[in-house]
Amino acid sequence: MYSENIKGYTITTKYELYEPQRQSIRTILNCLEEGVSGMIESPTGTGKTLSILESVVAWINKNKQNKEVKVYVTTRTIKQAQQLIEYFKTIRHAPKMSLLASRAHLCLNPEVRTAGNLDSACKNKNKDINSKNKCKYYSIDKESRTSSMENSLPTVFSIEDLIQSGSECSTCPYYYTKDMQDKSTIVFAPYNYIINKSIVKAMGIDLNGSIIIVDEAHNLDDICRSSGSVDIERIILDGILTKLTTETVNASIEVPEVFTCISIIKGIREYFDGVPDLLSEVPQDMKIYDVNGKQELSIPQKCILSELSKLGITPESVDKVFSDINGLIRNSVLDEFMERWLVQLETVFKLILSDGKQRDYGMVISEDKVSFILLRAAVQFDPIYKMARSVILLSGTLQPFPELVNELTYNSGSFKYFLSAGHVISDSQLYTRTVGQYNGHTLTGTYKETKNPVYFQTISRVITDIAHSLERVGGVLCFVPNYNTITLLKSKLEKQLLLYTESTDNGIFEDNLRKYRSKCLNGKCVFLCVFRGKASEGINFKDHESRAVVLVGIPYPNIRNHGIILKKQYNNQYMNGSGSKWYDQQAFRAVNQALGRCIRHKNDWGSIFMIDSRYGSAVKSSKISEWAVSNFNNLIGPGMLQEEYLPFIKQQKRTEYEENYSKNSKAEPENISKKRNFPGNDLKRFFNR
Repeated sequence: MYSENIKGYTITTKYELYEPQRQSIRTILNCLEEGVSGMIESPTGTGKTLSILESVVAWINKNKQNKEVKVYVTTRTIKQAQQLIEYFKTIRHAPKMSLLASRAHLCLNPEVRTAGNLDSACKNKNKDINSKNKCKYYSIDKESRTSSMENSLPTVFSIEDLIQSGSECSTCPYYYTKDMQDKSTIVFAPYNYIINKSIVKAMGIDLNGSIIIVDEAHNLDDICRSSGSVDIERIILDGILTKLTTETVNASIEVPEVFTCISIIKGIREYFDGVPDLLSEVPQDMKIYDVNGKQELSIPQKCILSELSKLGITPESVDKVFSDINGLIRNSVLDEFMERWLVQLETVFKLILSDGKQRDYGMVISEDKVSFILLRAAVQFDPIYKMARSVILLSGTLQPFPELVNELTYNSGSFKYFLSAGHVISDSQLYTRTVGQYNGHTLTGTYKETKNPVYFQTISRVITDIAHSLERVGGVLCFVPNYNTITLLKSKLEKQLLLYTESTDNGIFEDNLRKYRSKCLNGKCVFLCVFRGKASEGINFKDHESRAVVLVGIPYPNIRNHGIILKKQYNNQYMNGSGSKWYDQQAFRAVNQALGRCIRHKNDWGSIFMIDSRYGSAVKSSKISEWAVSNFNNLIGPGMLQEEYLPFIKQQKRTEYEENYSKNSKAEPENISKKRNFPGNDLKRFFNR
């Protein structure tokens, strides 16, 4: 074990700390000691997770008073929260912890698990007066439902541990973790558990005086805006009305609020009758259409309250309306999706009607949908920040800090400490090239240029040349702006390479990912992914799984999307004219997140190819993470791959071999070329084709 003193705290780890870890631990301890907030940007592969857990545990164990403070350690998904817990198992003197997850992850009752509305089915089982119908895993007595599992679980437990212990003890893991919040010092959860007001209320989460740590916080502002927005779709309203009228006719429900709610939903539904007239008044040259070709119209902010009143929602009526709707929800009349949607509708309407919040919303209408779009994350996050003792945000891509602070809170001085840490690798371990032209063809991924067939032909040639360079060395992760681009490239690449693609279907994605990992040492292997997709974060592509990261184009959000238009206008009007800057940051945050797939530890090596003529100026204006471009150059053709890239690969493989040799092998280092079978002659013939 390795021990180090940082700010008077003893940090004990299995290996010596990286310098970025020391910096992160010092910054976190400053925040915890002073009760202030901070932001930490540290590249992927620099040990952020260990920094979080070691510093928090060291601070908690420093004195008895600190154990009274609740620490919420959150990240984007439950899968990532589980990864945090796996690290937590290696920490010495870990305090009592709990894990918050949904019934979908923790329910043991087979009858409930197969129900359409899992939450409602669970609640109905628990309140059933017939003891035979009650869930055998649930006990109304809080003490009895925690004591047996508490004795059987390890100090640090995962979802798998909870399921196993709950089955053995006939105790519900969901209610156990919910109850254990009060007894735990550290609580792990996805970060929507602290952002979404309905989840906070349902789980009994108290954030007052707590410490909130958000890992993978680069999407936090987007998540906050999304959690404060809602779409009212005609098809959802029709579904609710059908459900309520059918149940009423069949006399299967006796809930007094049903008829009131039918009237409320019908009133909202009738709003759509007047939409065609509004849309027809828009001049032809000002019309905007969504991705499905449906015309949309943005309602001026000053008119949003009057439009709400047409939906039957006013400051005077909103509490009564949702009191009736909540009566339906309590009696589990609707299915789970409808319930969640109505809760979200209440959240958004009450936010819009609260003092000063109307200006923070945009309203967009079409024939089938009315959208209320939150335009500033602070509406959701600032109250959380004010409740907490400290808020600490961490990610590989957070900068620029001032803009993020301004987006999340109303006080520019709300965060005191900021850290932008370097990487743990040397420049010699990374080969970075921008590709603005190739074989004489300029490559600029604008809408106009991508309509030229030569563009994708040339892009395909670049990807193929890179993959051939890495044959039997490792795989290529290639990120593109959207799924349509994947389709276009797939038809050009699949006959030349071992090609796998990201899918929106989770099962297909997992299968393709497994195949890619098993094949990326076998030949010329490429995984086509989308920026902001599943592969761009939360997945560890280690060593040979990402020897090259290729970026095709710059993933700017759709400029014709009304949400983007309104956000840019809002920032121009209320946030120091930063609309264009915000738009730029959205693109390059996705770029930098994708780049983080390349290097995963200090002995790793890799290459980055940014295919677009605009990347050259982006590097010079510091839009790209500094670690990725500290030693970049321009690539203009396959000749440079032969002259520069192949020697780089060969040197890295030699270094890799020598490191392994010094640990495990008696073979002579000079025999590396035979041992590795580097296909140099084959590649020369390929590039000269």
